[in-house]
Amino acid sequence: MPPEHLTSIAAEGLEGGFSPKDMVDAAVLLLGTDAEKEFRLAREYACELKLVPELARLLTLARVHGLPLPSFAVVPDREAREGRFRRVAAHLLNSAHYPRTALLQALQRSEVFPGPWAKIRRRAWRLVDDVLPVSARVRTQLLGFGVPVRRTGSYDGQLLSGAGREFLLVNSAQVKERWLDPALEFLE
Repeated sequence: MPPEHLTSIAAEGLEGGFSPKDMVDAAVLLLGTDAEKEFRLAREYACELKLVPELARLLTLARVHGLPLPSFAVVPDREAREGRFRRVAAHLLNSAHYPRTALLQALQRSEVFPGPWAKIRRRAWRLVDDVLPVSARVRTQLLGFGVPVRRTGSYDGQLLSGAGREFLLVNSAQVKERWLDPALEFLE
């Protein structure tokens, strides 16, 4: 088992919950040869990437759902709590240095992640998104969503390319016409 595989599955937890496939994949990886050594490396990677809470949650869910995990595949609760605490502390420290960016990120996350007051935060974000200039520098610090577009003329802005298409990065699930340059056309 390459340790980066288990670590990348644990990273799925940053986007929300784990799927049954994630749990099965983790269990299969932990049953391979040299799995104990590889698990130690995966835990080191998880520490380095601040993914210890997600790795712990993945393993707990796999066990709760009755998947056969070896006894060495454990992240102590204390370690998971400390990982969460360190991540929250780092976020708060960063938020103190960049309060406007932190507030916008918290509002914008309601577009993707459920949580307390998500509906109200989503409304607030959409109000802010309507008045925040498209070219505002702070937008580079926010989540970006790729919207497929076609160039219809000369365009100086940046587009992402992939899978034979071009994508305009926007910051909201509801894309307004003001995002669209006259040289671009939204694709459906």
